[in-house]
Amino acid sequence: MTTVASSSPYAPPAGAHTVEAIEAAASVVRARFSSVPVAALVLGTGLGALAREIAVDVAIDYRDIPGFPLSTVESHAGRLLCGTLGGKPVVAMQGRFHRYEGYTLQQVTFPVRVLRALGATTLTNNATFSVGASGTVTSQNIGAIGDAAEGREV
Repeated sequence: MTTVASSSPYAPPAGAHTVEAIEAAASVVRARFSSVPVAALVLGTGLGALAREIAVDVAIDYRDIPGFPLSTVESHAGRLLCGTLGGKPVVAMQGRFHRYEGYTLQQVTFPVRVLRALGATTLTNNATFSVGASGTVTSQNIGAIGDAAEGREV
């Protein structure tokens, strides 16, 4: 496993989620991990142990990815893990962001847009979804996601 770390001057985006900002962040990841992930995992406290199951090729500190906020929760490592899980290429956010950390919803959701730009078509987020008795997956945050919740056009 390669760990990439530096004291990058990148700051969370203040403006809209532009294609350019998303692509700038995705290109930093692609320069270190050439596989196209089939899934993206957002690991908070609940799914944090899953990180040990990933065969990590490279770990990139969030501060090295343009526009990524920095996780302030002590138990969140603040790294993007790139590797394989069950033989499939994945990217996993080892730590996530919250409104109570002072970030806007636009900043909190920016990394998810980057994960999609990397090619991930499936997203697992331990804080957002739950499975009901019938097996249906429901979101706990519908209507409170990113730009729309802050009155911005998505």
